[in-house]
Amino acid sequence: MKKLQIIIVCLFICFFLSGCAYSKISSFTDPNWELREFQKILVYIPFDDFSVQIAAEDSLVNKLQEKNVNATPFYKVFPPTKECSGEYFADKVLENGFDGMITVAVTDYYTNTFTIPETTETTGEITSFGGPRTNISATTTKSGGQTFSTPNVIFEIELFDLNIIDVVWIANSHTTGNAFAKSKDIFSSLSDKLVDKLQEDGIIIK
Repeated sequence: MKKLQIIIVCLFICFFLSGCAYSKISSFTDPNWELREFQKILVYIPFDDFSVQIAAEDSLVNKLQEKNVNATPFYKVFPPTKECSGEYFADKVLENGFDGMITVAVTDYYTNTFTIPETTETTGEITSFGGPRTNISATTTKSGGQTFSTPNVIFEIELFDLNIIDVVWIANSHTTGNAFAKSKDIFSSLSDKLVDKLQEDGIIIK
């Protein structure tokens, strides 16, 4: 039984050594909006850290392009070195022919902490040399006891119809990563689930 417990703990640790994440998403489409297919979508995921913004926007854009959606990351049109005024934004939207924009914002972040139960197994051996002479040896093996933290990120997503300059679709996502999940795992999971939801709601043609 103890050996089985050790094996289970080892498998549990190996699973968490691989970074992965899972997302749940709910959405709502404006009932007064006339559903249509977007020709070119701008993707905006703001972060103070530009490297994170670039990685996040690229992740979603790549997933959209896999579905044959013409999508462009915000940073390629509006680089951080340029001040994006309202007039400049409108000019660039017209110049590039964008008719839709997806924005993703982090509204909450927290972690859950858990500890893998510790198990101990002691094995011994007794060797007799004849008469009263004996040798006793024992080995104790411990496993488990590690503490891990798992990230949880709440996202708010909005889809703008740039022809009418209004929000026509909104969604909320709760993305949970395992203890070794990196930001790329979080964004990849969100992107997969978000694109699936856009298809399910008819925003993206399947």
